[in-house]
Amino acid sequence: MELRHADLRLKVGHLKEAGELYRKMAEVFLEKDMKKEAIEAFRKLKVLSTPDIDQLMALGDLLCDQGDLDGAEEEYRSALKLDINNLIALSGLAEVCLKKGGYRDAIIAYNKILTLNPGDITIKEKLCDMHISRVINRRQSRSAWKWPSTIIQIIVPKKP
Repeated sequence: MELRHADLRLKVGHLKEAGELYRKMAEVFLEKDMKKEAIEAFRKLKVLSTPDIDQLMALGDLLCDQGDLDGAEEEYRSALKLDINNLIALSGLAEVCLKKGGYRDAIIAYNKILTLNPGDITIKEKLCDMHISRVINRRQSRSAWKWPSTIIQIIVPKKP
């Protein structure tokens, strides 16, 4: 089965059937590691129906894998509009923003994860690494003295 079967259903006005075929094809393409085809199927499905969070996340992951960081960011943000507390979408958004050099947005997403899951050591490590690399990359003595206190706040947050 190929996308053209779903395209044909779409042309003759069978929107629901076309949407279901696009959904099934996206899943098949994912299983077969046919990423470009899966992206195409997910995008066509988005036009026909309101995507669910799993579709948006899958599309975000695929776009990120293909190097389309702007597209991936858009999908993760769309997923977060459906569930602002989705840890996987927050993590995906943070990683994409970090890859794009958007440290501020990545830090916001990682901090949101820590708000939801305060004991997440992996996220704390990523935040510490980000702060250290920013200081090293800036090579500014003025901000260099701030990073130890920032890291301590990440590792040992203030008690309310």
